[in-house]
Formats: sequence, structure tokens, C-alpha cells
Amino acid sequence: MASTNKFEEMAGLAFENALRLHIDSARSYHAESFATAYQLSITASEELGKALLLQEYVFQTYFNGWNDVDMKDFLINIFSNHRTKQRVFAHHANDFLKRHHLKNASALINPLIRGVGELDKQNSTYVGLTRTKAGKVDLNGRIILPRLFAQPQKAKRQITLNSDFLQVYTEGFLRAVYGVDVYSIASLMDEDMLEILRENWTFQSRTAKQILQELSKHKKVKNPLSDWE
Repeated sequence: MASTNKFEEMAGLAFENALRLHIDSARSYHAESFATAYQLSITASEELGKALLLQEYVFQTYFNGWNDVDMKDFLINIFSNHRTKQRVFAHHANDFLKRHHLKNASALINPLIRGVGELDKQNSTYVGLTRTKAGKVDLNGRIILPRLFAQPQKAKRQITLNSDFLQVYTEGFLRAVYGVDVYSIASLMDEDMLEILRENWTFQSRTAKQILQELSKHKKVKNPLSDWE
């Protein structure tokens, strides 16, 4: 089994890559390349899910003593199943931003939980055909064009979801409201990151605005990284 330190490092790298994808999606949106913006935004959600899964792996390894079989299956799923990563991000986004049972998840989060986000990512990337109810390509189906599939509002909502999650999670961490289990992710969550997020995407959901206002009542800690020092 590979070193836990390796996957702890990868958690931070995945989180950093998710930030890059998110910023690129926002810039693509502003350049009116909406299909690219949507594709990149779904991929950013997926990469955030990977970072969160790796963080969970590190936590479970250190504190709950997972055995080699558990660790191997868990890690393979992280790197081979796109829908799993999208679902994990959706679960966290629902917890942070909606705060109610998954069965009542929003129309934006629900497709990611159901695994539809992967098909949306494909449809915003490739020319293709619609699918049957069984999920197979329908050769008699209508043509799917990415530029028509990923409409501006669709891209805007998805990018806003990522932005809201990142800002709420980071603000909560900096105010010691939310915990982060690995240094590689925590070290990225600072004021500079928040500034970059705000500069590149100004839209916020009503819920995120309310949560950020609640978080602002808590003082920011002097050293959020003290647990690792």
C-alpha cells in the first residue's frame, strides 16, 4: 500500500486543481464560452469531491485504523469513478449550503447526487446523441450539441454552486467553525484564496449570502494552521 503521506499531499493538489478549474470556468463564462464553462465547472466539482475523499481517507487511516482492503477499495474508487466524486461533492455542498435532508436537495445538487452530472459533462463536451431510459445511446435520438446543451443560466448556476461552497467552507475554516483534516488543503484556504474567488465570480446564491453573514459574526482565528504547527 502506498504511503498515506502521498495521498495527503494529493488531497491538497486536487483541491488546488479544483480551484484552477473553477477559475477557468468563470473566465470561460465571462468570455461567453458557456459550454466550456459548464464542462469545466462540473469537472471542478468532481475534483473537489476527489480532494474531500482523499481527506476522508487520511482521516480514517490515522484515526480509525482502516485495514489494507478497505483502503485499497476506497482509493481505487476515488481514481476510477467520476460519479462517486461528483456525489461526494454534492453531499458536502448540500450539507454546507442547504442544511436539509438529501431527499430535499436542490434541483442543482440533485443531479450530481444521482450521477447525472457525468452525462451533463459529456454533453457539454462532445457532439452526441440522446440516450434511452436504460442509459444507452439512442441511434434514432436527437443530436446533442454542446453549445446548445450548456445554456448560460445552466453554466452560471453550476459555477455559483462551486463558488458558494468554496467561500463558505473557507470562511468557516478561518473562523474555526468548520474543520479541515489535512494540512495540504488547509494551507490553501486563506484570505488570498477568498480574494481570488471574489474577483473572478461575483454571483452568490441567497442561501450562501445568509450563511456567510452568519459566519461573519465569528471572529477569525489568528492562526488557522496552529493544529499542524
